Amino acid sequence: MNEHDHQEGREIDPDSGSLLQRLLRAVFSKLGAGHRGKKLAGSAAGVFTMKITAMTGAFLISVLLSRLLGVSGYGQYAYAIAWVQLLLVPALLGTDRLLVREVAALNIHKEWGTLRGLLLRSQQGVFLTSILLALILGLVLHLIEPFSKSIDTPMVIAVWVAMPLVPLFAMTRLRQTILLGLDRATLSQVPESLIQPWLLILFLVVAWLFLPGFLSPNHALLFQAGAGVVAMGYAVFQSRRYLPGHVRTAEPQFQVSVWLRSSLPILAVAGIQMINTRIDILMVGSLMGAESAGLYTVANRGAQLVLLVYFAVNAALAPTVASLWTEKNIERLQDVVRKATRVTFLGSLPIAFILIVGGRWFLLIFGEAFVAGLPALIVLCLAQLVTVFFGAVGTVLMMTGHERQAAVGAAVSALLNIGLNLLLIPKFGMLGAAWALFTGQVVASLVMAVLVKAKVGIRSSAL
Repeated sequence: MNEHDHQEGREIDPDSGSLLQRLLRAVFSKLGAGHRGKKLAGSAAGVFTMKITAMTGAFLISVLLSRLLGVSGYGQYAYAIAWVQLLLVPALLGTDRLLVREVAALNIHKEWGTLRGLLLRSQQGVFLTSILLALILGLVLHLIEPFSKSIDTPMVIAVWVAMPLVPLFAMTRLRQTILLGLDRATLSQVPESLIQPWLLILFLVVAWLFLPGFLSPNHALLFQAGAGVVAMGYAVFQSRRYLPGHVRTAEPQFQVSVWLRSSLPILAVAGIQMINTRIDILMVGSLMGAESAGLYTVANRGAQLVLLVYFAVNAALAPTVASLWTEKNIERLQDVVRKATRVTFLGSLPIAFILIVGGRWFLLIFGEAFVAGLPALIVLCLAQLVTVFFGAVGTVLMMTGHERQAAVGAAVSALLNIGLNLLLIPKFGMLGAAWALFTGQVVASLVMAVLVKAKVGIRSSAL
């Protein structure tokens, strides 16, 4: 038995691992998950730990920046980062989720040449596209700034400073998805969940202690870039380490037209999903200014905690869905997906309850001024619960080759979200943006759940 086999054996040994791993395995076993479910529980436990680490880091970053930069300064930083996160989706060209599915399938079938060709073309395309998109956005904001009442020069400068983060984050994400496709779910989370946030925290604390008054939104963005470089280096090292040696020596084979037919619908779905999660921050900032963007971003950050278990389980779920679909094991696929949804929903309910009941005290951590975002926080928490209840509908559709159906379902939600933001933000401000997101989440989840039942033949909701 080789080292890999030993690692796999440890991953599914019911008597090994942390208390969290043993607990999840017990739950999965009781729900009839079998070998696949136990393996998924082990991966989910590792990813869950990483997600806790990441969200704790993101929370501390938000607290530090809101305290050090103030509402307006934090708003400028959040506005720039929201643009980076939005551009990251088209920059990836849908290859991040495509790689999870294709790396898993090609690895099973030992198609090394095709796998090498896929990795080469995806990296080339993502790098060039991310640079182009960053330049276009910076130029557009520079041109419209003189004519806007809400977008001012400091906000535009912050966006320009943040633009190198787009290719940096895109290339890091690409390497992480390679690890995820190789069934290294926990390891794939290290760059974004451990290295990047906690190294940024270190930079911020050093600046706070030894350079008082130095920190500005632009300096914080530069610190973010420094942490990102280290995270990318780690992701590159680990993806090369675990990629089968046959891939590096194989003659690359290219199926660009086939990959594009799959990646473009995935890109559409991912883009729409990112619109649904980031367009509210961008529209609040663009229509109401940096201060409102800062208040809303903190409320949004709090609501994201509801998705902690959801993200952890889904990261481990993606390659499992792809493998079971490849094997045409629909019965087991239904079992694992339903079980995963129930576990995530039950784990998310107490988090949402604490945030809704104790929202004021939560927001006071960031400063007295941020309590104004309490109504938005409550609505956003309810929106995230809707997402968790219906399960990983987008992941299931894309990992089973139904990208176009996922794109259609998500498009309805995005159009509704944008329209409601335009209608409600001028009248109701942050609360209007929160209700727009809630409505979009409900519609998207319902439509995609119907599509999962029709195309995949399984039910993904918690009931």
